[in-house]
Amino acid sequence: MEFVRFARKSGCTALLVTQMAKRGLSGPKMVEHVVDVVLVLVKQANGSRVLQVTKNRLGPAPVALRVEMTSRGLQPMQILV
Repeated sequence: MEFVRFARKSGCTALLVTQMAKRGLSGPKMVEHVVDVVLVLVKQANGSRVLQVTKNRLGPAPVALRVEMTSRGLQPMQILV
């Protein structure tokens, strides 16, 4: 909640990065309820990764992005609908 208070008071964007557990986000489930967007980066069998929106406060977002790790960082490869 301190991150939320700080972001609202200062008008800045706060990013909270957490690790996934087998049953969802690790840590308190409450975290999912106070954030605007939850993005999940899933590693595929072929080595690529898919970035998915699992929660969007503004409505459904049924789009995912396939990305690949390169020496320049994550590079977009394909938009998945």
